[in-house]
Order: sequence, then structure tokens, then C-alpha cells
Amino acid sequence: MGEALSVLGKAFFASDALGKAIVLLLVVASLWSWSIILLKWTSMVKVRRGCRRFMRSYQNSSPLKMGVSLSEDDEMPLDCVCRAGIESLKEVLARSELRGSYSVLEMYFKLPRALTSAEVEKIRSSMVRAMNIQRIRLEDMMVTLSTIVTLAPFAGLLGTVWGVMMVFFQMGMTKRPEISDMAPGVSSALLTTVIGLLVAIPAVVGNNMITGDIDRTCDQMEIFVDDFLASLQLEENLYRPPAMEGGMTPPANA
Repeated sequence: MGEALSVLGKAFFASDALGKAIVLLLVVASLWSWSIILLKWTSMVKVRRGCRRFMRSYQNSSPLKMGVSLSEDDEMPLDCVCRAGIESLKEVLARSELRGSYSVLEMYFKLPRALTSAEVEKIRSSMVRAMNIQRIRLEDMMVTLSTIVTLAPFAGLLGTVWGVMMVFFQMGMTKRPEISDMAPGVSSALLTTVIGLLVAIPAVVGNNMITGDIDRTCDQMEIFVDDFLASLQLEENLYRPPAMEGGMTPPANA
């Protein structure tokens, strides 16, 4: 290991200005990619735990009761999407001409009447908007990481091609070039490709793992939106208050 580092150091100092600049740029890119990977990985671990907690609560409760057990953390995607759906439902019922609709939801966690197709679409649009906001938050900084993954090998290749070109140019200026004269230039030229691959390989592994977690979380949100709305429609037939305020009874359908 020490010998390898020594060879890399000698190759670096034997490089020209462009080669050194590319190596330093790749080192900065490596530090940047590692910071993104560690930050996003820590965040996705928290998200996965939050999704598991949410699904356990959701499976043991009704959609309308989820409002009292939601996390206030904006980094919990399913909680945020569910909160958006419940808030939109409350808004829809608050506009209802049927008196007491909102209070029935608050007291009994049941729907006082069937929802119209327009109201269901209103709730869906609110949940989809919240889902898109969460998707954007989850994908934050991933474009930068993908860019590093793509450009690092090309930057290394650029340095190698440039270095080899300079070696051949210097050979053409010498009447009898020796292999000992060519070796330092070739090794310094290959250094940028080595560094580029060392940057790209861990970055692509981290990028693929984090992207996979993000895709699975987004799939969970999409499935939850459909299941939440379907559960609301089932809730319509589970409960009818005997009487509303003012002696009014809820209609069978709206």
C-alpha cells in the first residue's frame, strides 16, 4: 500500500499543469461525492424506518384515524402524503352543506356521507402534489452525484490522452528516445485515469443504492395514495350517524 502511494505521488509530481489540475479536481469531486453519499444514505435510513413505522400504524388503523399518529417530521414521505390527504378531506367536508359533517369526522373518525367524484379527485390531487414535493426532496443532490459518476472517468481519460500526446510529442523532438525517458510521462498520464476510476466506482455504487431506495419509496407513496382513496370509499358504508345537528339525517349519497 505504501509503495502504491509512493508511485502515485511520484506520478503526480511528474505530471504537467493540466494533469495535476485534473487530479486535484477529481480529488475534490471524490470528497464531494462521498459527502453526498453519506448524507443521502443517512437520510434514506431514516426514511425507511419512518415508512415501516407508518405502514405498521396504517395496517392496524383506519385511514381517518391516521391523522392523530402522524409524524411532524417533513422528512417522513408517507406521513406528509397522508397528512395532505386528511387535510384535503377536512377542507372538503368543511365546505359541505350538510351541517356537522366536519364534527362527525373529528369525533367518530368516520365519513358522514359519500364523497363525490370531484371531491375524491380534489383529495387525490392534494396527495399527488405532496408526493411530488417529497420526490423532489428525496432526489435532491442526486443529479450532482450522477454528474460526478459520469464525468470522473472522462476527466481521467482526458488527462491520459493529453499526457500520452505530450510524451509522443517529446519523443518526436528527440533523435533517439529511450524507454526510461518515456516511462515517467506515460505513468503520469495514466495517473488521471486511475484517479478517475477510483472516484467513479464508489460513486456509482452509492448512486445506484440510493436511487433504488428513492424509487422504492416513491412506489410506496403511489401505492398508498390509491389505497387511501379506496379505503375512503369503503369507509362511506361503515358508519352513518343517527342524526345530524338540527335534526337532519345524512343523505345516503351526495
